Amino acid sequence: MGSIIYNSGNGGTPLYAGMANGTPLKGSWVAEPNMNSGGNMQPTPGTAFAIPFLVQSEWPPVVGIGISIYTQGSSGAVVRLGLYKDNGKQYPGKLIIDGGTVAVTTAANQSVDIPATTLIPGLYWKIVAPQGAPVTYAQLNAMNFGSVIPFLAGTLDEACSAGGGGVPIGYQTTIDGALPSSFPSGATVINANPQSPSPAFPIVPLGF
Repeated sequence: MGSIIYNSGNGGTPLYAGMANGTPLKGSWVAEPNMNSGGNMQPTPGTAFAIPFLVQSEWPPVVGIGISIYTQGSSGAVVRLGLYKDNGKQYPGKLIIDGGTVAVTTAANQSVDIPATTLIPGLYWKIVAPQGAPVTYAQLNAMNFGSVIPFLAGTLDEACSAGGGGVPIGYQTTIDGALPSSFPSGATVINANPQSPSPAFPIVPLGF
C-alpha cells in the first residue's frame, strides 16, 4: 500500500469535528474540516463519486450517512449513499453497505440510516451516487482537495509532491441504480489538479 498523506492546512494533521483523540463520539456526526471550502457542485445523475477516508482507531459503529444540499433539485432528484472497503490497492473494492436513496429536493442536510456497521482500522470509501431523472439536479455543498482527504500516493516521489497536483484523491464512475457488490473497475481518477473532471467532492458526514 502506498503512502496516505493528509492535506488539512494544519501541518498535515488529520482533524475531525465530533472526534476525541481520533475516535468519533457516539451520537455525533463526523465530517472533514474546511468542508465548505469547495463551494458547491451540480453533478450529473448516474455519475458516482468515491471519497476515501481513513479509520485509524476503533470507531463506534456507523449508523448513518449524510449529504448536504445547497440548492434543491426538481422532482425525482435523489442521491444514493454507501460504503465500500478498499481493495488493498487504494481503490474501492467490496461493497459494505448500500444505504439506499434520499431525495435532494430540499435545500437542507439529509441522511440515510444504515444498520450499525463496525469499521476496523483501514482505508474505506464513501459513495455518493446522484440518481433519478429530474429536470434539474440539486447543487450539493462540496469540499475541495484542500480539505482533509487522503492523497493516495503510490510512490515516494508522488507522496513528496502530493500537494502539487496530479496525485489521485478519489474516483468517479457511472452507477445508476443499486450499488454493485464490487466497485466498477476502470473508474476515472480525480486528482489534486483543477483540470481533473471534478476537483470538488460532496460533503458526506458519517453518523455514529
